[in-house]
Amino acid sequence: MSHLCIKPACGPSCSMCNHAIPAEKVRAYAIRYAVLRSAPIDAIRSGGVFAGQTPQNIVLNGDDLDAAIDATMKHMEGGTA
Repeated sequence: MSHLCIKPACGPSCSMCNHAIPAEKVRAYAIRYAVLRSAPIDAIRSGGVFAGQTPQNIVLNGDDLDAAIDATMKHMEGGTA
């Protein structure tokens, strides 16, 4: 794996792999996501880094976080969430 395109990481100037990011950065994104994905549900009370959803004000992790991100990405691509 030398370079990969991760469209959301490129920002608004994404040109679908013309500015592919290096494998080391892809790995860093994957590790960061794994940390968010494994955050405990009570992280909002106990402290730490977590992913949440508003206006429900809930902490998301695991499969729930994956589903919320997938729905957001689908919505960003013009589909319905």
